[in-house]
Amino acid sequence: MTKTCLLAAARHIPDGAVAVRDKQSDAVAYLWTDKLGRLCVKGYHGKLTKPLYNYLCPNAARRERAVREHFESRRASLAAKAKRAAEDAAARAKGHGCEVGSIFVCSWGYEQTNIDWYQVVELRGKSTVVIRQIHSADASNGNEGWAQGKSIPAIDHFKGDAMVKRIARGRIAIESYASAYLWDGRPRHWTAYH
Repeated sequence: MTKTCLLAAARHIPDGAVAVRDKQSDAVAYLWTDKLGRLCVKGYHGKLTKPLYNYLCPNAARRERAVREHFESRRASLAAKAKRAAEDAAARAKGHGCEVGSIFVCSWGYEQTNIDWYQVVELRGKSTVVIRQIHSADASNGNEGWAQGKSIPAIDHFKGDAMVKRIARGRIAIESYASAYLWDGRPRHWTAYH
């Protein structure tokens, strides 16, 4: 039996290229002049092996601008990622902010608005809950019109099985197309045209 070795792809760096590295990020640009005397630049960041761009530039100013824009974009991207990570860490440290009995509402649908209600029946750590779907109660006042109304949760009137879900940023992913959010106490509007 023979073993095969998969080698990681390496960056293609043209002969004679000069590396310009951003001191504030992991971005790097390679500058060179091709055989026809044209100014060239290609840029990478992180562990990328394919260049983000590979330009022939009409002049040195345009090439410098391409490098500057690349570095600025990468710094902004890393700063946004760090901010998001800090916000996520703070949210995790704070916990999910709900308790047994908390109600979550999920509004979803195409050409109609469906409202589903969920009740927390168990807490598991700072970011995991066990929920069960509950029935809805009619909160309509009769003025909503045909095939529409208002819904509120029928607390403790369960339907369906328990589901273990993670809470991220106050949101529980119910399905790929729907998320539930902590209920603010207001009735939710539904439609049923089909």
